[in-house]
Amino acid sequence: MLLRPNLRAAYTVLLCAVSWLCLTAAPTAGTGAPAPLAAIAGPLMPLGPQDSVTVHIDEDPNPAPSAPVTVADDGTLRIPYVGPIPVGGLSPDAAARRAEKALKDGRFFVNPHVTITVVQSLSQRVSVLGEVKTPGRYPVDAKTSIVDLIALAGGFTELSADVIYCRAPMRAATSRNMPLTCEG
Repeated sequence: MLLRPNLRAAYTVLLCAVSWLCLTAAPTAGTGAPAPLAAIAGPLMPLGPQDSVTVHIDEDPNPAPSAPVTVADDGTLRIPYVGPIPVGGLSPDAAARRAEKALKDGRFFVNPHVTITVVQSLSQRVSVLGEVKTPGRYPVDAKTSIVDLIALAGGFTELSADVIYCRAPMRAATSRNMPLTCEG
């Protein structure tokens, strides 16, 4: 049996974009498996640059196929009829409400209903550092767990400890370290 040295900070997950990701390490009730982020974040996952979404307008008399649209680097999304609107930092639902308002204010529709669905989220990334085989920045979405991040990083090295430290940025230049014990 290969014993791993007890290195205090052997594996660290720095949460650069999604500060609440560490909450996913809490086991799902009764299963012991990590809960997906969706169980906590749900529709709160904000849109950002390079996210790919589909935009559907219910009352559109000329519906185009739902081809994915990318959120621009400045956080805007091109909406049919009205052009780019700012959506960076908004949930998909809040972005849809903003698009509905723009369509109504522009008098393109009387009572528009817009649905924005995330196809691929590339704006939400975390850094996985420490005693993993491939440290680096990895994209996360609403279903990503800490176990998924460890797998993306190639797993632990032989020198890793039995504790994972999640660093969650808090307010104004402060952070909180949350140790998680790896048993099994």
